[in-house]
Amino acid sequence: MFEVAYIGSESHHLQRNGEWNPIAPIGGVFPGAANVNACRAQTVVVGCRINPNLASITASRWDVNANYNALQVTLKRRSSSGLQYQAFYTYAKSIDEKSIIAGGESRQEPNTGLNFLNPRLDRARSTFDARHNLVLTTTYPFPFRFQQKVVSAILGGWGVNGIGIFRTGEPFTVRYGSNRSQNGDRWSPDRPSLNPGFSPNPTSGTSPGCHLDGVAGYVAGPDSRGNYAVAPGTPLGVSGAPGTQGLYYDPCAFSRPAPGTYGNLGRNTLTGPGFFNLDFSAERSSNQATGSMCNSGPRFLISSTWPIFIFLGSTPFRR
Repeated sequence: MFEVAYIGSESHHLQRNGEWNPIAPIGGVFPGAANVNACRAQTVVVGCRINPNLASITASRWDVNANYNALQVTLKRRSSSGLQYQAFYTYAKSIDEKSIIAGGESRQEPNTGLNFLNPRLDRARSTFDARHNLVLTTTYPFPFRFQQKVVSAILGGWGVNGIGIFRTGEPFTVRYGSNRSQNGDRWSPDRPSLNPGFSPNPTSGTSPGCHLDGVAGYVAGPDSRGNYAVAPGTPLGVSGAPGTQGLYYDPCAFSRPAPGTYGNLGRNTLTGPGFFNLDFSAERSSNQATGSMCNSGPRFLISSTWPIFIFLGSTPFRR
């Protein structure tokens, strides 16, 4: 049996969280925070929150959207020998402005949006988006028959089963690591800027090399002493398996935004490593006189799982 299907869905009025009382910007730039008491006494104006009588407010609104589109292909086959196999493939894409509302759900993106007053800045692939997903299953009963009842009771009725899951990685957001924008959001959802000539998903090939400048961030080439923070030719896309050397993504792609401004890097631009899992089992069934099948013997399971990366270090800057 061969099936092809399309699945689509839309979601509206989803929850998002953010800073609802940021520092008041001046000309699109957030000045450094002023003394809270001075702001409340109105002896200063620059560096005060929009409502100087209140501190940081992490608010929730139900006004963002999501959509999901997928192509699903299913193949099922059962032969006269008892061999059964199935294949399920999904090509999908999910887009939203916010996928999580609490830090315990996932560390792939921050708790709050970048700019609570402009949620479109966060519209991107959902944190749980996996572009390709393939599941293979098979069952095969060994066709061996034995004349002797004792031998048949021991060696007869065995079969093997297998299942394989292959899935591409989920996206995650590169974070600055502190409130570089100075907008007053205590959750610091700030993102860095993308250097010219780099992909927003720099996870393949090798790094051109760079050094870490205290003001600009990662800058191409060595520093004044000839030292590199990331050596030229460093392999990228390395998952961290034992015996491997390299980086998963290239920090040379990112730089520090100007203080008081947002970085130009989008949300969830990097794709994490893929995942695959293989399970094999052997089990014995007996064919009773009634013709029914039942499991009457031991079952053995062999599993091979590639490491699952729950969270990659996604903060190239700290201060």
